[in-house]
Amino acid sequence: MLLLMRQLYIASDTAKGCATRLANVEAPKYDDVEQTFDELHARLQKTTIT
Repeated sequence: MLLLMRQLYIASDTAKGCATRLANVEAPKYDDVEQTFDELHARLQKTTIT
């Protein structure tokens, strides 16, 4: 199983990818640089707002 950090990267990329394909817009690019739980939480929050 992948590390939790990597799983969250994949989950957020999948979520924003699906939503942007349905909306017919370009997906935002997120660098996979988050290292702490607070940073990962912020990434997930940013993904749900996008």
